[in-house]
Amino acid sequence: MLIDKSIAEHYFWGDNCEGWRVIKSELLSVIDEEMPPQTQEKLHYHEKALQIFHIKEGTAKFEIDGKVFLAQANQSVIINPGLVHRISNETDNRLKFLVISQPSTAGDRIEI
Repeated sequence: MLIDKSIAEHYFWGDNCEGWRVIKSELLSVIDEEMPPQTQEKLHYHEKALQIFHIKEGTAKFEIDGKVFLAQANQSVIINPGLVHRISNETDNRLKFLVISQPSTAGDRIEI
């Protein structure tokens, strides 16, 4: 099966951030996302979903369980269920990354 971002479900979130749902099922979610410069998401956690953020382009700042991490292109960050987290783009460049969640985060996001 060939997956093509150009036909994936597209949506906006946060402050003009974008996502494309490349794989959307109850067991697995893969979203191709982009964040403009100087944007961030809200602190939150997932009760069930394990997430992997794979940075494709740019530098991401992660806040995970009170600790701060920077991840750059070709690096990944794993976030276990129950950990409060958020991703930020504090640079002047666009941030591009994949979010892989197992199971899907649909209905599993609790904002702080």
